[in-house]
Amino acid sequence: VDVDQYSPWLYQVALQASLASADPAGLCPLVETGEDQTGEKAWPFARAICSALSGESAVASSQIDSARRKRKGEAIDTLLAEKVVGAGGNTRRAVVIEWDAVTQLTAWRYGMATATGLEIPDRLMTTVGPHVRAWRARAPLLPVEKRIADSEVAAALGVFSSAALVDQYGAWADATDPGEASGKPFTLLRAAYAADTDAARVGAMRSLWTASGLDPMAQYARHILTAQAAARISPNEALVADSGDLIGAMFTAGLDVQAARWAKLVSDGSGDSAKKAWGLLAVGAPGKVVDWSLGNIRSFQGSEADGPRGAFLFAGMAGLGRMSNDDVSSMAESLAVPVGRNTAWTRALERAVAAQEPGTVALLCAVGLQNPDWKRIPPVQLYHIVSALRRVGLAGEARMIAAEAITRS
Repeated sequence: VDVDQYSPWLYQVALQASLASADPAGLCPLVETGEDQTGEKAWPFARAICSALSGESAVASSQIDSARRKRKGEAIDTLLAEKVVGAGGNTRRAVVIEWDAVTQLTAWRYGMATATGLEIPDRLMTTVGPHVRAWRARAPLLPVEKRIADSEVAAALGVFSSAALVDQYGAWADATDPGEASGKPFTLLRAAYAADTDAARVGAMRSLWTASGLDPMAQYARHILTAQAAARISPNEALVADSGDLIGAMFTAGLDVQAARWAKLVSDGSGDSAKKAWGLLAVGAPGKVVDWSLGNIRSFQGSEADGPRGAFLFAGMAGLGRMSNDDVSSMAESLAVPVGRNTAWTRALERAVAAQEPGTVALLCAVGLQNPDWKRIPPVQLYHIVSALRRVGLAGEARMIAAEAITRS
């Protein structure tokens, strides 16, 4: 969009995007008109930063002094702007940043600090949502070993792909002295790919999945990390106990064909070890590779009475059209999943489906998933999401979302 076509809201979004990517230079085409359009207090500082980046050190110094006098706020915001101005060269401004008195991280503070390679204290990262961790995962000025935990958050949020997360681990390995590599997670990842036997490879993956201190998001990220490694494991009766985790890992990267190879070993879902694997293949496989009988579906419900996983299986199967209408009605009633109830959100979703607008459907589905914990997503919303995606030609995405719900619940 040409700058002369920007709306006030687009200026604000552009400001946030540049801060999120720690790219102050991205603001330079907008500084001449941004302040007039939005009144944001950040623009006078941005003007000084852009002057400094253009080599106009004297102008930048004058502008930053003027902005400091006009701006009323915390000193840290001004100091961070001065830090970036100082990075422009020949400004003779050496700024030391002290975080002790700062109690809240903002987009401005994140963007300015990260643009100059400053490490933000962990306590401040806890004052913002996980999306900021995903911003930091992509910050090239920060050492890769400092960004591994952030990269796992980014993967769990869908910002990093499985391949991107593996690349981050590879960069971490390359940046680590060989004498200090022992016991690091990247050595387990290497073993997951290169160990001599499938059993040893799965053992390395299991160690990654069950490492101490992992929160649910990090645990899911470790499955994303091992998706391709899991796809290299040959289906084996001796490894059925790990089939649920292996199949779940493959589905995080959309490797549904590879996951379906395990179907013969878990086709009826018998035995606790194969139960989760059967449920994942029931919703995630591209076709009927396991027995979809109502008895098996009900059996899965009974084994998960204390959690939402059974209801998610029903919602996924019903949304994918893998159950008869009579069975859907019967199970919806027994599980108290009101699939027939209409809300403003479901009506908007149905209008988008009727108009065959997959982009609108995807956005509305995202609205229905705005919760950090899958266990707090109502199964009826999963039903509508999966059904809508399938009906606008996004069946693959629908299956992977249903599989993710089962994996993470």
